[in-house]
Amino acid sequence: MSDGKLNNELGRAAEAQAVLNNAIFQEAFEILRSSYTDAWLNSPARDEQGREKIYQFMTALKAVEDHLVSVVQTGELAKTQLEDLRTRKRLI
Repeated sequence: MSDGKLNNELGRAAEAQAVLNNAIFQEAFEILRSSYTDAWLNSPARDEQGREKIYQFMTALKAVEDHLVSVVQTGELAKTQLEDLRTRKRLI
């Protein structure tokens, strides 16, 4: 990967980390998780459709969080690759 792409990944990682660290974002996810869990626990046994919908909401919420974490992890790998490239350039 080129330096430009690696630096782009670093920038994306910083933005994703800022979102994950944002207090309002964390509050929103906590409230939604809690709300969905409460709705699931208090749903009548006969409400299979309602529980399926709650499951889909929880899955989507997790997918958003997982994507942000993945962007951060990709940025960490890009940082390591950039450091390796810089080290090699100094040795040449």
